Amino acid sequence: MSQSGSELPVTRASIVAKDLSLVVPYYAQPEEAPSSSWLTILLGAATAVPRRRFATLLDGVNFRISEGERVALIGRNGAGKSTLLRTLAGAFQPTGGAIRITGSRQALLSVGLGFNKEATVQENIYLRASAMNIPSSDIRDMVEPVLEFSGIRDIANRRLLTLSSGQRMRLGFAISTMIQHDIMLLDEWLGTGDAQFIRRAQRRMMDRVNGSKIVVIASHKRSLLKSLCTRGLVLEGGSIVFDGDISEAFAAYRDLYPVGERVKAARARKYQIAKAIERKVERRIAARAKEQVGADPGEEGVTAPSRAKRSPRRESRSGNESGTDGRR
Repeated sequence: MSQSGSELPVTRASIVAKDLSLVVPYYAQPEEAPSSSWLTILLGAATAVPRRRFATLLDGVNFRISEGERVALIGRNGAGKSTLLRTLAGAFQPTGGAIRITGSRQALLSVGLGFNKEATVQENIYLRASAMNIPSSDIRDMVEPVLEFSGIRDIANRRLLTLSSGQRMRLGFAISTMIQHDIMLLDEWLGTGDAQFIRRAQRRMMDRVNGSKIVVIASHKRSLLKSLCTRGLVLEGGSIVFDGDISEAFAAYRDLYPVGERVKAARARKYQIAKAIERKVERRIAARAKEQVGADPGEEGVTAPSRAKRSPRRESRSGNESGTDGRR
């Protein structure tokens, strides 16, 4: 076969991270001894010079994700899941190590990111799609499908600031999931909005996930991760502490926080028991109060017996008077 007619090799999607690190600077007020005077605290905050410090968000992260894998990022809040996703999406540039991504990628991290509130709905479609590196010729073809899917065709010429938060969310989701990509990065799963839109969105999400060559998702929903993923990365303090099968990853996560989870569960049970006892005591107090109110004589209770007691006297007096009248 001639060289002109030979087929180009198909590139397989992959993500490779080697010694990936991310250190960011921040400014903090100097620590001082606690003071009981609010004026001292206010003056100290106004005159103290903030000190520049550094926070390590990712520390020596190493992994390789090949085509066909569905990977779950597991960890508690602040472990580095969203930071790693944003680094893979290109929103954050690593300060150390290297990352190599082969294939087109789409990050569904914040569906409202990149919008201009002063621009119209249709103009925001062009702005958001341009930020996603979609060619202008393709953007023109996707305007009508985006408006149809989001259900806001009638208000396409209105400024974005006049739309509700739910309408903006539907618009962002429709734009972000309009085109199928090789690599899909997800931070949590869509679960807000009206029931009809959620059904459409879930069908599209499953279609995009099934059509992606690689899926990386961070979520706290264990059932969702087990149904979608076959591999799990457990993060703690910006580092990967476990990499393996999804079931083994959840077991490693439980072993990582055995005491904390049990303490939280015990506290939750104690709180529920205390609340149940409190409600039971309140019901008993209310019932006793009603019984006491019913047993104590009120103004009406005093008037009726007193009238009943005085009535025989009146009858006797009337009888005497009638007898006297008879004698007379």
